[in-house]
Amino acid sequence: MERRTRTQKKLAQRLDLNYFKKTFAIPRWRRILSIALTAVGLGWLAWSGFGGGARAFTAGPVSHSHAMIKCAACHAAPAMWGTKVTDTECKACHDGPKHHDREMLTADKATPECKTCHVDHQGQMHLAATKDDSCTQCHASLQDHTKGGQPKYEKAITGFAEGEGHPEFALIRNKDKVKDPGTIKFNHFRHLEDLRIQKKLEKLECTDCHRTTKGSLAEWKWADKSLLTPAPTTRTDHRPQRDFMSPIKFEEHCSNGVCHPLVYSDQTTEPAPHRVQPAILQGMIREKFVAYIAAHPDELALAMRQGIGPDPRLPNRKPPPPPRSAGEWVSQKMDDAETLLYRKTCKECHTIERPDIAKPPVIPTSIMKERWMDNAVFAHTPHQMVKCLECHAGANSPTEGQDTFKVLMPEIKTCRACHSGSATQSADSRCSECHVYHDWPRQAPINGKFTTTSVKQ
Repeated sequence: MERRTRTQKKLAQRLDLNYFKKTFAIPRWRRILSIALTAVGLGWLAWSGFGGGARAFTAGPVSHSHAMIKCAACHAAPAMWGTKVTDTECKACHDGPKHHDREMLTADKATPECKTCHVDHQGQMHLAATKDDSCTQCHASLQDHTKGGQPKYEKAITGFAEGEGHPEFALIRNKDKVKDPGTIKFNHFRHLEDLRIQKKLEKLECTDCHRTTKGSLAEWKWADKSLLTPAPTTRTDHRPQRDFMSPIKFEEHCSNGVCHPLVYSDQTTEPAPHRVQPAILQGMIREKFVAYIAAHPDELALAMRQGIGPDPRLPNRKPPPPPRSAGEWVSQKMDDAETLLYRKTCKECHTIERPDIAKPPVIPTSIMKERWMDNAVFAHTPHQMVKCLECHAGANSPTEGQDTFKVLMPEIKTCRACHSGSATQSADSRCSECHVYHDWPRQAPINGKFTTTSVKQ
């Protein structure tokens, strides 16, 4: 077969000599977009120069707490391009004392600037909600950043999720050694069972006694409302204010004239005052009896003939002989009142100490601890959709719930059930959720330098 002849001329005839004169979609749109976007940019610059002001050049909206301050109040220090924020401007309003005295500061590991951790222009976020990198830059290898030997805290923590080095809570790690220092005897398990209150079986809820220090006052359904007091407003803790549990008060939660009234005699319905040592209470009760029998001479005459009747609350009491005078009547009633209070009523919650039988007994101070996690902060309100017993399961345990000295705090795995560190389907688990950096009790007072004129936009 004869081979086909392919000359250079024939090959060149395949080329379109008008190719460069034609237009195609991609180059056409590239030119259109280049011209359009350039025009938009020039228009934005013109608008910002004449009407938008400096706000047009910000990286984003400032946090809510900084919204009233002019940009120049913070962006005061000159920089290569425009101005920048330094610690001097931040400390005009916020004096954040350093973390620990044992921080090791070197040329490459110095205390970071405020803006390194507290990044603004990200909307109405809380500036204290810092990224974990701000913490783990030291806590991932804490021994390299601590002066004077070994660090006090865990050496290597990179996050809160399991496997990231966060230790079990100290209370749980040392649960065999840590005991509740309180002297009050209390049985959580018994109080979560059905109780007979006002002649009916009722079931207590945790919130009947445990109320937070923030939000509305939850009233106990059996309480004397005149005894209820609002949550305290005075801050005694310099750490971020979270809604901790209010202290338990006998008058509001235990007595209320319903469950544990300190009634000491049939001659009076007024209960004995709480938080009064027996040495003082003895004189107060005696005065009540003296005033009562002086106002009821007929009752004294009846007692002198028949004696003081039996008290149903003291079934084993041996009736004394009839009193021969008002003084003897008062002494006999005092014996009954002290027996009822110190051997029955007060003894239910307190350990009665009586080193000298001739003197009134001594009741130790309650020493009710209000905070258990001293190195962390916690808010109950975001967790109110979870049942109390989900975290404090020991309260409903027949063994732990009946032990007064058990610390019924949750383990870290309970928190990780929600705060797992996962990017999706997980509650926030940043370090700043539970921990603070600055040592706030050592903060210095701030004298503000701004006026209403200087901050007005």
